[in-house]
Amino acid sequence: MHIRDSIRDIVEAIKETRKGNYVSDETEKERLKICEECGNFTIVPVIKTRHCNECLCDIDLKAMFKKMECPMGKWHGEE
Repeated sequence: MHIRDSIRDIVEAIKETRKGNYVSDETEKERLKICEECGNFTIVPVIKTRHCNECLCDIDLKAMFKKMECPMGKWHGEE
């Protein structure tokens, strides 16, 4: 995944925010737990955000929206 894909994810998240397409708190917690247990998980020290080293995803952002999914296939989007 490239930076352009991360930007596309951010744009998609903005659209989903406007639509109110959030997952349940339980689903979000499950997704975050999966990411935190993954070997690609990292916390960016300077800005204190959680990211995936493999796909450059902002995990907190992606985990909260229905249509978002893990590009590594560890969790999937909802309709």
